[in-house]
Amino acid sequence: MNQQGMTLIEVMIALALLAIAGLALMQTQHERVRNLHYLEQKQIAGWVAENQLVLLQLSAQQNAGVLDVQMAGERWHWQVQKLPTTQPRVQRIEIAVWRNHAEGAPLVRLYSWVTQ
Repeated sequence: MNQQGMTLIEVMIALALLAIAGLALMQTQHERVRNLHYLEQKQIAGWVAENQLVLLQLSAQQNAGVLDVQMAGERWHWQVQKLPTTQPRVQRIEIAVWRNHAEGAPLVRLYSWVTQ
Protein backbone atom coordinates (compact mmCIF):
# COMPACT_ATOMS: atom_id res chain seq x y z
CA MET A 1 0.00 0.00 0.00
CA ASN A 2 2.87 2.34 0.72
CA GLN A 3 4.17 1.84 -2.79
CA GLN A 4 0.77 2.74 -4.31
CA GLY A 5 0.72 5.98 -2.28
CA MET A 6 4.08 6.98 -3.68
CA THR A 7 2.86 6.24 -7.21
CA LEU A 8 -0.14 8.51 -6.70
CA ILE A 9 2.09 11.31 -5.39
CA GLU A 10 4.46 10.84 -8.32
CA VAL A 11 1.55 11.04 -10.77
CA MET A 12 0.24 14.20 -9.10
CA ILE A 13 3.71 15.81 -9.25
CA ALA A 14 4.06 14.84 -12.91
CA LEU A 15 0.64 16.34 -13.72
CA ALA A 16 1.55 19.53 -11.88
CA LEU A 17 4.79 19.81 -13.86
CA LEU A 18 2.93 19.20 -17.12
CA ALA A 19 0.39 21.88 -16.19
CA ILE A 20 3.17 24.38 -15.46
CA ALA A 21 4.91 23.52 -18.73
CA GLY A 22 1.61 23.87 -20.61
CA LEU A 23 0.99 27.31 -19.11
CA ALA A 24 4.50 28.42 -20.05
CA LEU A 25 3.95 27.20 -23.61
CA MET A 26 0.63 29.03 -23.85
CA GLN A 27 2.24 32.23 -22.59
CA THR A 28 4.99 31.93 -25.20
CA GLN A 29 2.45 31.43 -27.97
CA HIS A 30 0.43 34.41 -26.75
CA GLU A 31 3.53 36.63 -26.90
CA ARG A 32 4.34 35.32 -30.36
CA VAL A 33 0.85 36.16 -31.67
CA ARG A 34 0.97 39.60 -30.05
CA ASN A 35 4.35 40.34 -31.64
CA LEU A 36 3.12 39.10 -35.02
CA HIS A 37 0.18 41.51 -34.86
CA TYR A 38 2.52 44.40 -33.99
CA LEU A 39 4.84 43.56 -36.90
CA GLU A 40 1.87 43.34 -39.25
CA GLN A 41 0.71 46.80 -38.11
CA LYS A 42 4.21 48.24 -38.66
CA GLN A 43 4.39 46.73 -42.15
CA ILE A 44 1.06 48.21 -43.20
CA ALA A 45 2.02 51.58 -41.67
CA GLY A 46 5.23 51.46 -43.73
CA TRP A 47 3.20 50.90 -46.90
CA VAL A 48 0.96 53.85 -46.02
CA ALA A 49 4.02 56.07 -45.55
CA GLU A 50 5.62 54.92 -48.81
CA ASN A 51 2.37 55.47 -50.73
CA GLN A 52 1.99 58.97 -49.32
CA LEU A 53 5.59 59.79 -50.20
CA VAL A 54 5.07 58.72 -53.80
CA LEU A 55 1.82 60.68 -54.03
CA LEU A 56 3.54 63.72 -52.57
CA GLN A 57 6.39 63.45 -55.07
CA LEU A 58 3.96 63.05 -57.98
CA SER A 59 1.57 65.84 -57.05
CA ALA A 60 4.01 68.25 -55.35
CA GLN A 61 1.16 69.32 -53.04
CA GLN A 62 1.61 70.18 -49.40
CA ASN A 63 -0.90 68.30 -47.28
CA ALA A 64 -1.29 69.94 -43.89
CA GLY A 65 -2.50 68.46 -40.66
CA VAL A 66 -3.25 64.86 -39.85
CA LEU A 67 -4.96 63.05 -42.69
CA ASP A 68 -6.24 59.52 -42.97
CA VAL A 69 -6.39 56.74 -45.53
CA GLN A 70 -7.96 53.31 -45.72
CA MET A 71 -5.60 50.34 -46.13
CA ALA A 72 -5.98 46.63 -45.33
CA GLY A 73 -9.50 47.25 -44.07
CA GLU A 74 -8.35 49.72 -41.42
CA ARG A 75 -8.08 53.49 -41.12
CA TRP A 76 -4.55 54.92 -40.85
CA HIS A 77 -3.62 58.46 -39.87
CA TRP A 78 -0.60 60.13 -41.41
CA GLN A 79 1.08 63.51 -41.31
CA VAL A 80 3.64 65.11 -43.61
CA GLN A 81 6.20 67.64 -42.49
CA LYS A 82 8.49 69.46 -44.91
CA LEU A 83 11.59 70.81 -43.22
CA PRO A 84 14.43 72.92 -44.64
CA THR A 85 17.94 71.54 -44.90
CA THR A 86 21.36 73.15 -45.17
CA GLN A 87 21.14 72.79 -48.95
CA PRO A 88 19.21 75.68 -50.54
CA ARG A 89 16.93 73.70 -52.88
CA VAL A 90 16.57 70.52 -50.84
CA GLN A 91 13.77 69.82 -48.37
CA ARG A 92 13.54 67.02 -45.85
CA ILE A 93 10.21 65.22 -45.75
CA GLU A 94 9.01 63.31 -42.72
CA ILE A 95 5.90 61.16 -42.94
CA ALA A 96 4.54 59.79 -39.66
CA VAL A 97 1.86 57.08 -39.60
CA TRP A 98 -0.39 56.06 -36.71
CA ARG A 99 -3.01 53.35 -36.41
CA ASN A 100 -4.74 55.48 -33.78
CA HIS A 101 -3.56 59.09 -33.63
CA ALA A 102 -4.26 59.21 -29.89
CA GLU A 103 -1.50 56.61 -29.30
CA GLY A 104 1.21 59.23 -29.19
CA ALA A 105 4.31 57.96 -30.98
CA PRO A 106 3.71 56.89 -34.58
CA LEU A 107 4.23 53.28 -35.66
CA VAL A 108 6.42 54.41 -38.55
CA ARG A 109 8.39 57.50 -39.51
CA LEU A 110 9.64 57.72 -43.08
CA TYR A 111 12.25 60.27 -44.08
CA SER A 112 13.12 61.43 -47.58
CA TRP A 113 14.68 64.40 -49.30
CA VAL A 114 13.35 66.20 -52.37
CA THR A 115 14.59 69.02 -54.55
CA GLN A 116 12.41 72.01 -55.36
